[in-house]
Amino acid sequence: MLQPWVNLDVRLADGISSTVRGLGDLTIGAGLQWAPKKIGNGVFVHRFVLDVGVPNGSYSDRQPINIGNHFVVVDPYYALTYALGKWEVSARLHYLWNSVNHEPYAGFGVDTVQAGQAFHMNYSVSYEVITNVRIGFNGYWLQQLTDHKINDINLPDSLERTIGLGVGIQFFSGRDFWIHLNGYKETDVRNRT
Repeated sequence: MLQPWVNLDVRLADGISSTVRGLGDLTIGAGLQWAPKKIGNGVFVHRFVLDVGVPNGSYSDRQPINIGNHFVVVDPYYALTYALGKWEVSARLHYLWNSVNHEPYAGFGVDTVQAGQAFHMNYSVSYEVITNVRIGFNGYWLQQLTDHKINDINLPDSLERTIGLGVGIQFFSGRDFWIHLNGYKETDVRNRT
């Protein structure tokens, strides 16, 4: 379970501002992780997790900016890693589904909104340069699969897409402590800021 506490302060160029503090939406997840398996000279590890976002966060249809979504999010994912000597390849594949928000921001003048379904993933290839320090290539990809909906009508040409490519470094210290530093350059971006 993950229950965020959020302090959000937004100031727009036209002078509109909004400050919101409180609980964000709760995420509940459970899954299976299988025992590592030797494949060739390397080790393969994988897991499946089902995360569900519960709309318990602070929300008001009178506010343009909220920290709660006011809809359910279902986000199952499959993660895998293959390590061979000093090399590793990892990926996490997600499918994202959002329910309908029956009380969208009143300023929109609509009855319902629903974000489209999407596939997204992150991935990395790294090499251990010295003990407990890895460098590598990593990135992410998001492709929306269905249009957003307003009042249960598809919003044409609303599919989002982005690809992030970059480099990263990971430091490992102790049994359970990692520091990851990643930098990305986005490309092939569609319908997204």
